[in-house]
Amino acid sequence: MDDHHDFQWYSCPVAIRFNGDVPVGLSGARLTLSHPETAVVACDYIVSISHVDDTAYDGCVVTSTRQYGTSAVEWFPASVVARVPLTDDVRLKGFLDFFRQHGFYLNPSQTVSESDDELKVVVIKTKSPRLMLNLTGNATPKPIRFAMDAHVGDGISIRSFPFNFTNAVLFGDFLSKGHLSFVVGSRSVSTGKPRFPVGYLTDVKYLENMSGALVSATGNPELSHGLVMGQLCKANGDGDLLWVVSWPTIWRVLSRLQGQLHLPRNFPTEKSTIPPLPYPRSVFALMVTDGATRWGSCVLWQEGVLVTNQHVIKDYALNRRIEAKVALIPSHQFIRLDDDDEIITPDPELDLSFIILSPRNRAIVAPWTPITTSTTETTRGQPVYSLSFGLVYSTHQTAPLVSQGIVNTVYTIDDIDAMMVTSARCWNGSSGGGLFSADHEFIGLISSNAEVRAPVWVGQPAHERLHKLPELSIALPVGLIEYCWRHRVQPRVPSSVHRLWQLLPSHQDVVVASPKL
Repeated sequence: MDDHHDFQWYSCPVAIRFNGDVPVGLSGARLTLSHPETAVVACDYIVSISHVDDTAYDGCVVTSTRQYGTSAVEWFPASVVARVPLTDDVRLKGFLDFFRQHGFYLNPSQTVSESDDELKVVVIKTKSPRLMLNLTGNATPKPIRFAMDAHVGDGISIRSFPFNFTNAVLFGDFLSKGHLSFVVGSRSVSTGKPRFPVGYLTDVKYLENMSGALVSATGNPELSHGLVMGQLCKANGDGDLLWVVSWPTIWRVLSRLQGQLHLPRNFPTEKSTIPPLPYPRSVFALMVTDGATRWGSCVLWQEGVLVTNQHVIKDYALNRRIEAKVALIPSHQFIRLDDDDEIITPDPELDLSFIILSPRNRAIVAPWTPITTSTTETTRGQPVYSLSFGLVYSTHQTAPLVSQGIVNTVYTIDDIDAMMVTSARCWNGSSGGGLFSADHEFIGLISSNAEVRAPVWVGQPAHERLHKLPELSIALPVGLIEYCWRHRVQPRVPSSVHRLWQLLPSHQDVVVASPKL
């Protein structure tokens, strides 16, 4: 088949049901390659991501929002014409193996912790070409362009059909918005040279039946980044991120079916024209090894000075015989801390430490620019983002995780911003990472996230299991950090600040009684 240079790709989001012994719902995208003037169709099919075994594909029906009437939804009989394991892509399989080894699984089927064999790209067609044409009703599918790459922080929109067995109308063509938090496999593991991404991790919450949903660039709906592959979850409850598999990966997996599906020889992908956001390059991973390796984050505070949380560096500060090193991302260089590097904890009741690097280590970190601190007041509702090495760390990472949010609270004591609460996410490993304004100025140091007791249902035995809230993060404001740095020899932090960081009340509760007549 030739490359159809004069043809255009079009897309439409669809809902998919398999009405077998165990009902399964998916989202998907109808992809049509046709001539924009003659309407000649070169190929027309539905593509999705499935997590079920081959026995679950019975009773397939599909629909789109264009088929919704006032009292009926028209579902069209269809069948799976091809299914190819995503793990045929060696790079994708390598990353799945990495996450499995680090305690992750892939929702909805726990694929990463059990088996990769059921994770497939599925190609679906209606029982007849006429039904395929009727699928989108009188509406014309929209043009689609397939992105070759994207950048951390790019906005995304996902059109899916969650809970489509519950109510296909109520949740039909459901729109979710968020940002790309991490680019998976943007560089070669062996050479470090740029490659097209295997996929993306995002801060969008995964919903049931969202697998296979179309992911597009916010503000540019024609540009698609790929399809939802699932929810990457840490088995210990630390957190989760939604995984989008990129179009270059999907095309490469499907390329073995070119003859069967009459696909073009060269799949169209285009390089991003959106410049990457100028995120600070001064947030690093900090690892402490004492038998097992634990990691956190740190920020280049000033030339030759790092700032982090006390609990990240405490074990090394107490025992200099164990190993501590800082990974300078993305250069893949390391600096090893030793007795010539000074660790200062100005106030033992605050989770804050400074690392004054030795001349040798100062020279290694010299190419990196320290963060720019904010000189303006941090206000409630202000857009912010976190940069940290939370949830997972790999020596092949090229950037920290990014999470967008707002400032929920700034608590001030004696004219010092003493604590900040933000909805920008943090996870285990995020401690010591940076909180930045929309202008990329440093406004705080990520310290912890919230934990609450998991609910106990009526009739169930009581337990003390905790549930982590990554979207409720607590940070040390830059004003308090600067105060501690200036007074690092003899700090005079008010006791009320200490009480606040112990989460003890720093106020009095007063009940206002009704006035007596």
